[in-house]
Amino acid sequence: MSELHVPVVPTPSKWIEATPDRAPRRAFALHGGALVVLLALSATFASSVSASSIRRVLRVGDSGGDVRTLQSWLTDVGIRTSTDGSFGSGTRLSVIRFQHAARLTPARGTVSRRTAGTLRSWVSHHRSISTTPARRTAQTRNPRNPLGLAAATDPSDPLKGARFYVDHVWGLAARMAARLRHRDPREAGMLDVIARQPETHRFGGWDGAHPGAVVQGFLQRAAYEEPGTVPMIATNRLVHGCGAYSDWQAQERSYDGWVTSFAHGIGTYRAVVFLEMDSMITTGCLSPRGLQIRMRELHYAIDRLSALPRVVVYLDAGAADAVPAARTAHLLKLAGIVNIQGFFVNSTHFDWTSSEIRYGRQISRLTGGKHFIVSTAANGRGPLVPSSRVRYGNEVLCNPRGRGLGPVPSADTGYPGVDAFAWIGNPGRSGGACVAGAPPTGVFWPAYALELVRNAVFRVR
Repeated sequence: MSELHVPVVPTPSKWIEATPDRAPRRAFALHGGALVVLLALSATFASSVSASSIRRVLRVGDSGGDVRTLQSWLTDVGIRTSTDGSFGSGTRLSVIRFQHAARLTPARGTVSRRTAGTLRSWVSHHRSISTTPARRTAQTRNPRNPLGLAAATDPSDPLKGARFYVDHVWGLAARMAARLRHRDPREAGMLDVIARQPETHRFGGWDGAHPGAVVQGFLQRAAYEEPGTVPMIATNRLVHGCGAYSDWQAQERSYDGWVTSFAHGIGTYRAVVFLEMDSMITTGCLSPRGLQIRMRELHYAIDRLSALPRVVVYLDAGAADAVPAARTAHLLKLAGIVNIQGFFVNSTHFDWTSSEIRYGRQISRLTGGKHFIVSTAANGRGPLVPSSRVRYGNEVLCNPRGRGLGPVPSADTGYPGVDAFAWIGNPGRSGGACVAGAPPTGVFWPAYALELVRNAVFRVR
């Protein structure tokens, strides 16, 4: 069983940990509507407790049939666990992973009746659908309307008419706004500008070697909270080494296993998937062998995800000021873009929306007319150009000052071939401790988020 990886970041009141996405312990901080949703969800879970065949509280040191049942259920929902009937440290870590995925607090690895009942409901869901992607596809996938949208009108644009899921409870900005609501209502209101918009939820190595349960937990909650909406999720699992880097064979196998679990977690839920942020933009750092492996990894991920019944996949295509369009188009074709809807641009950059649309259209012409999505999370003021491009690159990428939010997420862009604007790069996430006061990479930084709100320009520029 893989070891649980939960980064521990010192979290002053001015920060909020963003990786992994864990629930605050104080449920009363939630606003009323969200609390009602969670209470209703808890009641649904609780209804299965009485039917659970785990009859006692389980903890480290226990053994027997109940423990074996627990271990089997954990494996069923994508958390591989030894089924030896002995509750050791490995089983405890698996339980903690599940509790984080299901937003059960406190997540200490003890199996209470509530944890057992919630796990049982997840197992029932998994067993109600086929676990073979090919079988699910044959039964339910509609290539003209893969998301199953009631208002779908354009087979070339599967997002047309989509409403994206807004995480009013556990979203990065929403959580910090809830903390500040009484202490500083003005700043909380500013953060609400971000919190009210669809957030792209990231999954990566921090979710363990088998992220299926965490993925399912997020999508299941989204389906309960906002039925009919489409969650946007991104993967950031590949290793981005530099200096003629290459994954080893073991790393490639590990990635394939991670993707398999990720796809299993999605199952029959609907989702837009942004596949592997920066996977193309970093290919210049790879050795020839490393590039071959990268393409195999992406091809495998595309094969698994494109087989799911209600998923639309877009692959990373860098940014206009990073890699020439012809080079990017060549890499996209090597990775298998022919089998998915298209690509996305600007997810880790701040380039102007208009520049990225031109860039995307160049790539589209070279890839048979593939559609694309532009990330507009923090490009309202465009890129911050450094004093020396030769030394520092075409733009400052780590917490550049003076940036602002760009066009809000929408599936109605008004630009043919541009399926959506999306905040793929979560507004407010720190790019690293590169400037004074900045927290580590991936941590939500309110001061940065507030600057983005103050400088927002929501029109296309």
